[in-house]
Amino acid sequence: MPAIMKNLQPYPPLDILSQCVQKLRIIKTSRDEMLASCSFTDDKYGSISDGPRPKKPRISSNASRGSSKLSNIVNIDHITEAEERNPEIVLHSEIQASQEDDWSQTSLSKTVVLSRKKPTQDSRKSLERVIKIMYTGLTSSSEEEVERSLAKIAGTDMRIEVFEDSSWIPDEVTHVITHMDEHHLCKRTQKYLDAITKGKWVVGHRWLVESILVGRWVDERSYEVVGDLTNGVTAATSKGRFLKSTGGELFNGLRVYFQGDFQRSPSRHDLMLLARSAGARILQRRPADVQSNDNNSGVINVDRPLVVIEDIPTKWKKSQEWLTGYQVVSSNWMIETISRCSLQVPLP
Repeated sequence: MPAIMKNLQPYPPLDILSQCVQKLRIIKTSRDEMLASCSFTDDKYGSISDGPRPKKPRISSNASRGSSKLSNIVNIDHITEAEERNPEIVLHSEIQASQEDDWSQTSLSKTVVLSRKKPTQDSRKSLERVIKIMYTGLTSSSEEEVERSLAKIAGTDMRIEVFEDSSWIPDEVTHVITHMDEHHLCKRTQKYLDAITKGKWVVGHRWLVESILVGRWVDERSYEVVGDLTNGVTAATSKGRFLKSTGGELFNGLRVYFQGDFQRSPSRHDLMLLARSAGARILQRRPADVQSNDNNSGVINVDRPLVVIEDIPTKWKKSQEWLTGYQVVSSNWMIETISRCSLQVPLP
């Protein structure tokens, strides 16, 4: 600096400052010397002007720093009106180096500015939900996809509880995750039938995967199962949820008595649990109010007791003649009625 000032002696005092700047720009020194000599620029906030100094941004704790390249994530402390109207994440890149310096490309300083996003009411309500799930009918590939997605949920604000596998769905479960085909049909399992009677969401596994991918719970209706592979489209799950929301039950007011042994699956015990879950009152002994079986409507009469046996014989045995005084259905009728969520299934 003294050498420079000595060379500037012939110049008028008012031009010394401008001449000094020109001299400094042509000096070839090391990078550190160049930074030290450029004292006319604020390193962080650009050129100093006569106006008010800009507000310093707060650098978040996850900012990463490099020796030759600096990349910071900065959170703006205030939100403009335009950002409130369109609260999308806006990324700004700012190169803070002089293009006139031949070392500017090696000392590039890049700042990524992340505008603060105001969560909408719907997104806040979605994240406040605690989703409690159970699986049924998943294929090996869909199960692996679900497990990979669940491993990523730690980086989100989503709350989820996965219930251990069992034959029945606890009341706390909100969603049953299954594998469905392109027609939104799934395999008819015992837990699928149980979900219908309890009014649970039954959705394809992609609902869980896509929700975790976007970081919020997406609308279930686009992923809801509409039926099973046996009966096709039945809308049974949506019917079950409607009944549950209105306080209704599929077998509400129906008295059911299970007669004999059941060799096939589901067992007698499982059928009793399904019927009770659907609102039926299970009778422990043969009902006393016997009537002639003259029901010509072809559908169930909820005011009369219902007797369930495994199969309806083509010809009644003498020991079974007492059954003719009741409404008698097979175990398959029970399954069909629940899987369709309708009492309009014709009597056998």
